[in-house]
Amino acid sequence: MNRETDGRVPYDKIENVPGCGMAIYAGLLGLFLVAGITGIVLATAQLVQAGNEAGPTKLRPGSQLAVWQMEPMRSTGLVKVDEIPLAWHDESPFQDGTAACALMDDRLIQVKDEVGRTLPYARIDSLSYSGSPEAGDVVTAVGTSPSGDPTTIACGFGPHEGGTRMLKQLEVEQERARASEGVVKDQVDP
Repeated sequence: MNRETDGRVPYDKIENVPGCGMAIYAGLLGLFLVAGITGIVLATAQLVQAGNEAGPTKLRPGSQLAVWQMEPMRSTGLVKVDEIPLAWHDESPFQDGTAACALMDDRLIQVKDEVGRTLPYARIDSLSYSGSPEAGDVVTAVGTSPSGDPTTIACGFGPHEGGTRMLKQLEVEQERARASEGVVKDQVDP
């Protein structure tokens, strides 16, 4: 085959014809740049819009807590330095532990407005549940504090934060505490 007879122009003879390769590449890069900047602007706008909203704080195991989250409970004397709750739920608007409920080994505790309440599982007279998991719920324990005063602890949960799980765990802890208290009484009083 001869280049002159097959109708194709050799590469070294092409002159004054604009190249499109670099222009297409530059256009594609420009498109990616605009898409990236648009994404950053939209993400920043959503963060600013959601900045005042507190996210859900689900019922969590105490082993997942940071030390500073337990400080309000420690400062009110509800929890010793070496105690870790079985479960913990933060009700405070800034999620800083200033309003929270916790299930300890032997008691239910709550701190709210810098006031601490304690209710041993064996002294819980009644447990109640109101609301729904979809709309938010409240678990309320009524009983007698260690000092003998009537005490009510109401732990509020937002939508899907684990109110029903806390109620079930409280029921189990209450039964366990009453059963072990009954065993101890049986052993002491033959």
